[in-house]
Amino acid sequence: MPKNYFPTLLFLAVLACPAVLLAQSSAGIPAAPMMLAQADDGLRFGPAGGGMPPGAATPEPAPQPEEQPSIDYNQPPPDMPVTPQFENPGGVRFPRQSRPAPSRPGGGAPPSPVAELEVTPGPIDRMTALGGGRSLSELVAAVRHAAVPGVEQQPAMAVADGETELRLIFSRLGGGEEPGLVLANLQLERFFRNRGATWVLTAIPEKDAYDATVFVNGPGKVVNVPVLVTPWREVDFDGNGVVDDADLARLRSGAEQGDVDFDLNRDGEFGVADEYIFVANYLLRQDAGTSAGFGPR
Repeated sequence: MPKNYFPTLLFLAVLACPAVLLAQSSAGIPAAPMMLAQADDGLRFGPAGGGMPPGAATPEPAPQPEEQPSIDYNQPPPDMPVTPQFENPGGVRFPRQSRPAPSRPGGGAPPSPVAELEVTPGPIDRMTALGGGRSLSELVAAVRHAAVPGVEQQPAMAVADGETELRLIFSRLGGGEEPGLVLANLQLERFFRNRGATWVLTAIPEKDAYDATVFVNGPGKVVNVPVLVTPWREVDFDGNGVVDDADLARLRSGAEQGDVDFDLNRDGEFGVADEYIFVANYLLRQDAGTSAGFGPR
């Protein structure tokens, strides 16, 4: 057989078709038109139009896949809870939950160092504790006793005119580092060490101050140092050139009568502060040896 036999077979098939049709007609079998079709995998013979031959079983139709419902990807899946949306017209911000601070191995936070407060009562406190009706000498002793040991004030009583400077010398303040200071009713000028390695503070009392304090934060403790200051007042009420118990009696009598000339701290009231200013002005005269150099500024 020749190698290229496909054309030969095709020619023979075409010649055989009339003979087949003639034989079917003689036997009374209706002839179905035949066609030559080319399948995907070669040639095939069969009825025209793809029909089934007589008596052949009709094949069952192939099952059709079920139609899948369309998915709306803008909606959450039905098995997932929908997060409720709350109205927040005020734009309220809810605070974050902060993490707890890690605990130390021993439990609890480290204890903060607490400095010991060493309190020295001021002159008004000492006069208050002394009680009313005391003599001038008793009041003077209470005021002078307010000084702190190891601290020298120069001058011993400072006038609070907003210009005059005072000095505090701390002979017992040790430590290599400069201590912290807090001043009440004082303006700091300088804080330094002199040639003897002693700390010295210079400050100016605020005008009309009568209650001044320096708080010194030293090693392990805080010390308050009362500073003796006073506004200048004329306390020689009887005008005899001497300030004594008679003038103190005039002060108390005028305070009972509500005379504003005896309201020495100008607060509209009469009390221990007025008597302190009286005693402080007495000491100003004593320390100066005369009233010269003191007066209204």
